[in-house]
Amino acid sequence: MMRPALVWTDTALRFGVDRQQVQAVVRSPELSPVPLAPAWLVGVINRFGRAVAVVDVGLLAGLKAGSHPTQQVVIVEGSWGELGVALAETPTDELYGPLAAGEGLFDAVSVPVGLRLISPEGLARSLSTKLGAPHA
Repeated sequence: MMRPALVWTDTALRFGVDRQQVQAVVRSPELSPVPLAPAWLVGVINRFGRAVAVVDVGLLAGLKAGSHPTQQVVIVEGSWGELGVALAETPTDELYGPLAAGEGLFDAVSVPVGLRLISPEGLARSLSTKLGAPHA
């Protein structure tokens, strides 16, 4: 079965989020830097009076070396709340499937196109591990 995803390319890697897990896409976000934060934590944005962390998933997963300017932020939500994913380009809507099991912050990898599908819960677990914090 084919499902819709929001897809983008970053340093020749294709990432995506299941469309049902996308809360919003913020264009030209005003990012506030976080002093002494790791490189994968791009900053925070104000979303309806709440600070939402914005991460670079390629850096977080160790799949790329450098960051690009953030043009847009995809807001995903899990049981832990909202989290932003930094994008250096405009995402597109695509269909994906079938899937092979993924690991870490990726729910699955789409076969044969090599799309790394981000799991909001896997993303939360990866952040908790990196920060040394417990994840509910």
